[in-house]
Amino acid sequence: MKTTRSVMVAALLSACMAVSPLAAQELVGERVTFQTEDKDKVTIVGDFYTAPEKEGQKPPVVILLHMYKSDRAAWKPLIPELQKKGLAALAIDLRGHGESIEPAEANLVERVNNRDKDVYEDMKYDVYAAYTWLAEQGQVDLSRFGLVGATVGCTVAFKYAAGDPSVDAVVTLSPGVSYMKIKSTPDIKRITGRAIWLITPEADTANAEALRQANESAQIKIVKAEGDDPDLNIIGTNMFGNVNGMERAIAGYLAKFVGDPAEELVVHQLKRKYYLPPDHKKVESIPLKDKRYLSSPEEAENRGLKLMGTPTKEGGASGAIDA
Repeated sequence: MKTTRSVMVAALLSACMAVSPLAAQELVGERVTFQTEDKDKVTIVGDFYTAPEKEGQKPPVVILLHMYKSDRAAWKPLIPELQKKGLAALAIDLRGHGESIEPAEANLVERVNNRDKDVYEDMKYDVYAAYTWLAEQGQVDLSRFGLVGATVGCTVAFKYAAGDPSVDAVVTLSPGVSYMKIKSTPDIKRITGRAIWLITPEADTANAEALRQANESAQIKIVKAEGDDPDLNIIGTNMFGNVNGMERAIAGYLAKFVGDPAEELVVHQLKRKYYLPPDHKKVESIPLKDKRYLSSPEEAENRGLKLMGTPTKEGGASGAIDA
């Protein structure tokens, strides 16, 4: 049974869905906080937007990763369309942005301004912490899980998805081959068996083409600004309101590729090469922060995992830890 807080949030969001897209700026999510597990122990601030359960099923979820010098509010125009498709969302302020600036001794804002490569590398830990928070709440179906990133948020999304095979879909707005000196081609190569959408302004097609060369399953969508101003900035989340139907298209893509509720759920432990049936005795010992869910054995196999105990190409059993 849902908590009173969840019922109130769901009622608010249902009301928001009935208004026009222009009212998206008035949309208010549930403000949440959680701490990362890396050396900086950053307090991440986010907004959680729930979605109604459908036929007794928990909704799928997407984590939203904003662009450089932006914050979680940039995703508000997208939220109503996600809601219409039955998708819950967690929009976070990446470290050094918005309200995610503690602890003070980590100097996160200064490091972001100085384009400190390490702080951008460590943003993947913000996503791991966001996933753990979602798992602790138990309000969403984590076997149906997507990421959306914009500019440097694309880089973070690629890096996270490369290490978490439970991510079903990655949507990127203005992805780059190298943001903040972090190369994305090695990461996108590792995202196997997933849907990847590279949405790029016409003037920046070369980056998307280079990323697709690294992963041929990725799809490219080239967009143009509406109206008569050819110089209009439509980088990243600036596409919202300036590219006709962009929000609806993203929500539709995510709804399609996160898929239907699982019929044969399997469990994976991060940094391992195997998956397990949910009733396996080992499942209970997997820490919540490392536990991931996939919709079927076929899905797990397509993403490079093997049933625990089966032989691997390298020899030995599939219980070996990834390098």
